[in-house]
Amino acid sequence: MNTLNRAEQRWILKLLCRDNSIADIVDVTGHSSNTVRRHLARFGEALLATHDKLVRNITPTRRGHAAAVADPVIQPPPRTRLPAAS
Repeated sequence: MNTLNRAEQRWILKLLCRDNSIADIVDVTGHSSNTVRRHLARFGEALLATHDKLVRNITPTRRGHAAAVADPVIQPPPRTRLPAAS
């Protein structure tokens, strides 16, 4: 089975990050849509595995309740009346 080299893999990911569709990536790179989809799927699996390794055994800490952290209500400045025209 043929594989993409690192430069082609990076190129496909850069194109995807720049909001190109799979059809656009196929047109630009010349690879088939199955190849592009397979590469993106493998990349997603690798990201998931890396995330699972890095986020293991982390204990969550609570910083406060939502009510205590909520922003205070900002009041608009008082209206002032213009003097009557004479």
